[in-house]
Amino acid sequence: MESCKQASELANNIVYNAILIAVIITSATAIIVEIWTTNRILLHQNARILIITHQLWLILHCATRIFAHTYVLLAYRRARVDNPCGYMLFVWECFMMRTPIVLSSSLNSASISSIVAERIIATFLSSKYEKFGKKMAVIFGIGAFAFMFGDFTLPYSKRVHHCPKAWPDRATRISMVLGLHALIDFISILVIPVLLYRFHRNKIHVNLSDRYQITENINS
Repeated sequence: MESCKQASELANNIVYNAILIAVIITSATAIIVEIWTTNRILLHQNARILIITHQLWLILHCATRIFAHTYVLLAYRRARVDNPCGYMLFVWECFMMRTPIVLSSSLNSASISSIVAERIIATFLSSKYEKFGKKMAVIFGIGAFAFMFGDFTLPYSKRVHHCPKAWPDRATRISMVLGLHALIDFISILVIPVLLYRFHRNKIHVNLSDRYQITENINS
């Protein structure tokens, strides 16, 4: 009964519902912005491929959040007020909602790492960089998929008052994974502007020998 009471309190909590609605609106806005900026990226083909891939994962992540939070709000609305346990969700519902969010979040972090790695190579190994062509973007794309892994257990008949409570024994592991994602994003935010500045500076000061080598690599 305690879980039923907690589920009822969550479902009728104005602040909690407002947060879900705000996330839905923010995610929808992010999708529009990402679609609008997709064709306005003027970078090297490898960087462009990786950034567009990252944008696609971000759009997917926002879409999964819209689906998950809308599903929760609709589930709360269809529940009977006189039955607090009706607000609880089955674990299979949580799995259906949370798994796409977790997977797309992992792909986001992995794709950011790929962009940083590609920019490091382009900045410090510019004379050999062009020789790889689009192969480098493909390699980093495969690496992004390899970064994403996980195992799931799914007791379908179990019901929970809040989806993060579906797997309480994994709370520490989930916190560590989310912390890793946040750390990757934070480091990338700091590193990418520095790399772009260094790359553009190299383009200005590159000597004729290096320019010739780059041209030869492109043509070979």
